[in-house]
Amino acid sequence: LIERFGADELEQAVDFLIDYTERRTRSAISRLPSGAFTGEGTIDDDGVERDRPLTVRVEVRVDDGSLIIDFTGTDVQAKGPINASRAQATSAAVYGSRVILDDADITINEGVFSPLQLVLPEGSLVNPAWPAAVNARGITMMAVIEALLEALSKQQPHRAVADSPANHVMTISTKDPVTGSFRVYMDNDYGGAGARATKDGVDATGTAFLAGRTFTVSAEGIEQEHPVMLEHYRLRVDSGGPGRHRGGLGAERTVRLLQDATASMRADKSRFAPRGIDGGGEGAPSGWVVNAGRPDEQVLRSKETNITLRAGDTLTMLTAGGGGFGDPRDRDRALVVADVRDGRVSIEQ
Repeated sequence: LIERFGADELEQAVDFLIDYTERRTRSAISRLPSGAFTGEGTIDDDGVERDRPLTVRVEVRVDDGSLIIDFTGTDVQAKGPINASRAQATSAAVYGSRVILDDADITINEGVFSPLQLVLPEGSLVNPAWPAAVNARGITMMAVIEALLEALSKQQPHRAVADSPANHVMTISTKDPVTGSFRVYMDNDYGGAGARATKDGVDATGTAFLAGRTFTVSAEGIEQEHPVMLEHYRLRVDSGGPGRHRGGLGAERTVRLLQDATASMRADKSRFAPRGIDGGGEGAPSGWVVNAGRPDEQVLRSKETNITLRAGDTLTMLTAGGGGFGDPRDRDRALVVADVRDGRVSIEQ
């Protein structure tokens, strides 16, 4: 490109694109309703202090073509690994700001940053002091987005969105009996998206991370590479939050171990299920279960480390359902019938 167009011309083109993006972003901001709008994202715990829930708090304000996103009041950083560094919190805030702006065609480049004024308090979950643990940072990033979506729902009710869960991650480590080397099977899955002001949430797709459903690995590939067998992989009936528009369903995946293993897992929304909005109900909470339905069944917390599993044991991942929107009694009866016929909602529910 440099040989064809010249370095100066390319630099001018890049500068133009960045400036164009900034102008488009400021124009979209100027059309937003005035005032201050707040939101919160709640986290079960940090995996270390088990009885301490954590909260990300945000206030969104419009000021002369700039969008002020202020996280003052967010809880102090955690001992466990859920902290999101300044860079990661900024990434989540930029994503959330794009949802707030009603212009999906703005190009993503450096120009989207200039109109944003982020207030990230030092020593908090969204800007922790070194040496903070950040391995499960995605949980706090999702809480940032959850808080911004609540602010959006107050600011622009016609675009309101109920809560969606974070992605669920499990890591299973085994030792090859022939070579003695270790193998690590890392897998993730998604909960249901929150219902929207105009339509249902999407089932088990993910809303903000890792390209959603396109990032999951096929069962055949997993079983070929690791000593596990996927017993079942299906949508969770009744997991979507009830409402005029139903929350998206979560997923249920059970893995059977073919040899001894050590497992760790991280998720959220087990203690605090995804909230409904405008009268909608909560989605089903997330969960992890060892040997579900057996006498030695063990229900785990949302975040666990170094769980010993034996050959023949099963580990079930239950991803949360999205929150519902509106009064469930106002739902179109034809949609209720369709949900039951499709197996998304039980007759009892």
